[in-house]
Amino acid sequence: MSKRSIAWVIEQEAILVSVLGVGIGVLLMLLARFFVMKSTTLIVDVEAKWIAISLIVGLIGGSIGALYPALRAARQDAVDALSYE
Repeated sequence: MSKRSIAWVIEQEAILVSVLGVGIGVLLMLLARFFVMKSTTLIVDVEAKWIAISLIVGLIGGSIGALYPALRAARQDAVDALSYE
């Protein structure tokens, strides 16, 4: 396995975790919005634009956050880099 592919595997994992995290966060936000609107007279308006922005920021943040560990793992031996200690 090449160094580039090791780094890419780690970046893919970070992107997957970021997508799941943002998705769960959006679902929880929509659930909270539902309960607030049912229990009070407040109107909570959520624009699709802000959901898209949160997805983009979450993906970029997760990718940048995983960049250092991915590059560090790529410098190690492939077996050591992909094993869990």
